[in-house]
Amino acid sequence: MADAALKQLRERILKAARELSVPRGSALELPQAELLAAAGVGETEFQQAFADRRAWLLALLLDFLDLARANAIDTLAQSESGVPRIAAAFERYWDSKDRKSVV
Repeated sequence: MADAALKQLRERILKAARELSVPRGSALELPQAELLAAAGVGETEFQQAFADRRAWLLALLLDFLDLARANAIDTLAQSESGVPRIAAAFERYWDSKDRKSVV
């Protein structure tokens, strides 16, 4: 599988995982069959994208951390400089992390 196609496949699986796990508060108990159905992929495609469930969970955790970091950076760009700006970024980061705790 080409790198671009593999990246798209991984992103599709991670997007489905985010959408399913956020309301639950965790991805640990997310049934594999439900994830595959939501992503529209089969077991073979999942195995091409991720070595195993642990690799998938790690990728999902990193995905959520990237989203939280981007959210905090966005807050910094929109806030006054100084301590209020730093406080707002930390609050946004931790609030985002708490709402999206998946693993």
